[in-house]
Amino acid sequence: MPPNPVEFLLRIRRVAEDEAKRKLAEGIAEEARTRQRVADAEALINREGEIATDLAMGDGAVEAYAAWLPVGRKQAAAARAAHENAVATVLLARTALQVAYAAAEAAAGFLERQSDAASAAAAKRAQNALDETAPHPDRVNQASP
Repeated sequence: MPPNPVEFLLRIRRVAEDEAKRKLAEGIAEEARTRQRVADAEALINREGEIATDLAMGDGAVEAYAAWLPVGRKQAAAARAAHENAVATVLLARTALQVAYAAAEAAAGFLERQSDAASAAAAKRAQNALDETAPHPDRVNQASP
């Protein structure tokens, strides 16, 4: 019997589903890394601000902080942008996984219906074969004179 193309389609759909799961896992990991980068950048700004406002530090600390602050804010903004991008990537990956899962389930359902139809057809052929070999009342009456 030649290979069933629906079984092949189902295997392809399952591979696509596995790939979508892998991409989602990668996206979630990247989102966590970028979230940590945002937290680190904001913590650094706060720490440097505390150092600059420490009365024991001189005017040099305040001037250094003032010079560094635009750089720190730029780094924090870049980290936030990367995090927003990672969040969007995770949303897309979740959607892709849902689509891949639905496609695999549709193929599995079609394969099951196809199998059920083949089983029903085989059962009908078997019943027809039994009906052909069973004695018919018309033939029994004609055989007895």
